[in-house]
Amino acid sequence: MARPSPFADLDDDDADDHTNKPAPDALVVELGRPTRTALGCFGLTTLFLAAVALAALSYAAFHVPGPSTAPPALRVVAAVLGGIFLVIVVGLAMIAVKAVRSRQGLALDADAVWWRADETLVRLPWSDIAAARLVTPPKRVRPVHRGHRLSNCIQSTTKRYGATRR
Repeated sequence: MARPSPFADLDDDDADDHTNKPAPDALVVELGRPTRTALGCFGLTTLFLAAVALAALSYAAFHVPGPSTAPPALRVVAAVLGGIFLVIVVGLAMIAVKAVRSRQGLALDADAVWWRADETLVRLPWSDIAAARLVTPPKRVRPVHRGHRLSNCIQSTTKRYGATRR
């Protein structure tokens, strides 16, 4: 089953006016949501780190697993490493929850480029993009004036660039 568009839950006050959401025929790209495979790999890595943290903390508290004749400083090191790994596991779990709940998307329609990140919606009209001159404007081409024949223009061009007519 396909996931809904990141723009699907936006309010649609006026169906004809698309100033508050992209047009229905807009090209929509969903960003930021992990696939099931990526989430599974992330989850397995987090579970492995959780097991390491629990093993270190259980050794620090109960000497299990490990020899009971180990020096007491080793229990302190195990407690510190177990705490560090536990903080990493909690941080990874928070990142996974945020990644699953976030909604990020890019939509391109005839009027604007739309960006959505969670509750933020940005509309950037194409006219604003054109005004920014993100692309180098083309060089001016000498216009063909009225009264000139096209064959004269071709002849002057072939002379200028050294091309031969066949």
